[in-house]
Amino acid sequence: MTDPVFAAFAEASLWPGLGKTLAGQLAEHGIASPNDVLPSKLAKLPGIGLVRAERLVQAFAGAADRYEVVALLVPAGLPARLAFRAIESLGPTAAERLQADPWRLLDIPDVRLPEADRLARGLLGDAARPDDPRRGVALVAHVLVKAAREGSTCLPTEDVAAGVRAEGYDAVE
Repeated sequence: MTDPVFAAFAEASLWPGLGKTLAGQLAEHGIASPNDVLPSKLAKLPGIGLVRAERLVQAFAGAADRYEVVALLVPAGLPARLAFRAIESLGPTAAERLQADPWRLLDIPDVRLPEADRLARGLLGDAARPDDPRRGVALVAHVLVKAAREGSTCLPTEDVAAGVRAEGYDAVE
């Protein structure tokens, strides 16, 4: 059985050098989890020799930071491709940062509060509460960054509160 995180990682083109066609053939050649990423197994894929197989193994190892993020996103029902932007926004330790504060997902442009809440529920379970201070801090930062992208250099407190409420967080007074 194929590991769903592994499959999502490969299908999302997060593995450098592995195209969509090869990604679709991994499972049928017995490559269903990170433990199967071996030169001997990859060399059995059509058109892949041992040299390219070794490069693919190295590329997989080099994308470990992406894989760690995908391992958080996929179980929460979020798209694996979001890992690219998570690492771009949060750096190579994105997985650690998201585990510590799942609402940091809001640091990524175009991510909305429901997606960050979904990740929080996936990682924290019942401890993911709407009144979690990390949630409020991340949402305020999200509103400020969004305003900055739109050209604002200063935002009155009332506008920040309105922006937070517009995102669906109504605990702001």
